[in-house]
Amino acid sequence: MVITISNLPPHVTEEHISDLLQGDSRIQRITFNKEGNPDKVMALVQIDVSRLEAQFLANKLNHAYFEERHLDAYTPLFMGR
Repeated sequence: MVITISNLPPHVTEEHISDLLQGDSRIQRITFNKEGNPDKVMALVQIDVSRLEAQFLANKLNHAYFEERHLDAYTPLFMGR
């Protein structure tokens, strides 16, 4: 499954994203989309979990704060396995 996390700062790293997900060992890949507004980066997190668990993780991150930024997280309907 894929979890998207947006409104991240431009200097965000894979380690930051891993920390947000508490070092979850099921993370397979993290990629960043820096197109559009360069001050608001989006992370695409490929993680080996069910859709239900991905939605649970996204809900935990949605509206969380990271470096004084209000994050938006969700699981896209047509991305994943």
